[in-house]
Parts: sequence; structure tokens; C-alpha cells
Amino acid sequence: MNNTERQEWLAHRKTGIGGTDMAGILNEGYGCRRKVFYDKVGAPPDHEEVVSNPMLRGQALEGVFLKEFFDRHGWEENRPCLPLNQQKEDWVLGTPDAFVGKDEESAIVEVKTVGEWPWKQLRKAGVPKREWEIQLNWYLYKWDIPTGIIWAGWADGWEFTKYELELDKDLAEACFSLAKEFWSDVSIAIAAGYTEPDDAPSGLNYERLPASDKRCKGCPWSETCQRGAVEEALRTPFDGEVTFVQMSSDPRWGQAATDYKEALFAKTMADEELKEVKSELQLLMNGRPAAEGDGLRIHHKPVVSNRFDTKGFRAKHPQLAEEFTKPTTSKPFKVYLT
Repeated sequence: MNNTERQEWLAHRKTGIGGTDMAGILNEGYGCRRKVFYDKVGAPPDHEEVVSNPMLRGQALEGVFLKEFFDRHGWEENRPCLPLNQQKEDWVLGTPDAFVGKDEESAIVEVKTVGEWPWKQLRKAGVPKREWEIQLNWYLYKWDIPTGIIWAGWADGWEFTKYELELDKDLAEACFSLAKEFWSDVSIAIAAGYTEPDDAPSGLNYERLPASDKRCKGCPWSETCQRGAVEEALRTPFDGEVTFVQMSSDPRWGQAATDYKEALFAKTMADEELKEVKSELQLLMNGRPAAEGDGLRIHHKPVVSNRFDTKGFRAKHPQLAEEFTKPTTSKPFKVYLT
């Protein structure tokens, strides 16, 4: 998709509710109901939305993953010749990654590319992400196709998994009812010239996410919506006590910052995975105090240690505790993500 095509696609998205919008309206995935509202009514963003490198890689890999799906499973692309959704409202939008067919079957395929840690979480859960289900169900509802496939993969490991889902009519009808009310709010707002969801007449709940929610940090309307609460949530303990030297103009700093965040993410993933594996090993030991095998030797038994009760001593002997308490100076290297 070139830039002109992308701009046309973005303009088309303004004319209704698509699958990713529906997930956002339900506060699932990367967005929320307020964000979708701001986007649809054309509210001026506080800043441009950052398109991350993983997002760009995911977009670039969709076609590659789709080809892998065709090669592995024998389906062929089979885009409908006629609009099957003539009975649907004009604002019900949806552009699946592929319409496919095999023998007498038809299906919709949505391709999802994920990183290593989300991939491991996905495989462990055994079910697709909720926002993916909502998105695919919306497409099945729009196009009157009963079967959908989520084809998810991790590029670095070249591993894939396929989820087949049937149209959930109850979910589809509930989503349509909610989306219809939401779209009415959007249409009224556009006609009246306001951009705040709190002014919408429907009575839908446009409650803000907590300012600490990670989705708010990168949202183009975070300040408009949260009114400074996001910045307050990101404050560090030393704000107001020291003057921060701005280093963003130094490319070396930018590279070091990127390296730090990537390393921190890798460490977080490793720590979480290690925690899960240790729990699995403990479960397999089934209460045994020690076990070994395949290069591991594990002890898991009570250990008695003697520790000085500083709090109790200070309560019983406050003067003595004060006498032997000495100030010390340290210079910790604290890094906060803002």
C-alpha cells in the first residue's frame, strides 16, 4: 500500500465502524471507546500517532504470512464478486486481509504477526486474543460468511498457528447494537461541531481509562482526554527537585535509550518466562523436597534463618536505635520510562 492508497484507506475508515474500531469501542486491544470517538469525529490530535518499527514490520509481513497460509493449507484467495452485505448499514465497514475458498467452503482470513513473548503467551493460552475474535466476528457478520480463520505467527521463529472460528451471532448482534448507538453519537457530533464524547446524547458510557493505562501514553488524544492526568501518572519521584538536562538532540542518547528499552523488554520477558517455568517445575515435583534430571538439581524445603528485627528493636529501644543509626550517602542509577 503506497502513501496515496493509505490516505484513501484512512479517509474511508472515517465513514463507519470497522473491525478494529469495534474492538476499541469495547475497550479491547490497543484502543478505547473515547479514542475511536475522537478519531471518527475528526478531533485534532495532540500529537501524531507514532508508528513503531514492530508495527511497520507487521504490516510488511502480512503478505508473506498470507502466502505461507496458502502454501500450508491449500486455500486460495477468493474475493466475493458481489457485495454480500447489502442488507447491512452503510457504516458497517470491514476490510479483511483475505477472502479464501477451498472446495465448496468460503472463509475470511485475518493475519496477525507477533513478537516472541506475545507468541509464547498466545501458544500457552491456546486461544486468540479477544480483540482478534471481535474483529474477525465483525467481518463475518458484515460479509455473511460463517467461518473465519486467524492465522498468527512469530517471524523470527517462523512458527504459526491457526484458529478457526464460527460466526458468533449473539456477539455480532450485541456489537452491532452498540456500534449503531455509537455511530449515531458520532454523526450527531459531526453535525453539531463538537468533539467531546462526554457531550454525546446517547447515554453510552464514555468513561476514561485510568491515566496509568499504557494505551493512554501513546494515544494521539491523551492530553485532550485525560487533561494532564497522563503526565501526572508518569511523574518520577525526583520531579521538581532536580533539573533534567534535555538529551534528545544527541543521537548517541537516542540509540542508548532504544537499546535500554529493548534490553529491559527482553529482561521482562525472560523474568516472566522463568517465573512460569519455575512454577511448572514446582508443580511437577509434587511436594518432593528435592529432584534432579536433565541438567537440573532442585531443592525445595523449609530453611530457617535468623534475622534482626529492626522495627521491633526500634520500638522497644528507641534511644539506643537512634544512637546507632548513622546517615549514609548513595548514588543510585534510577531509570524511569516516560
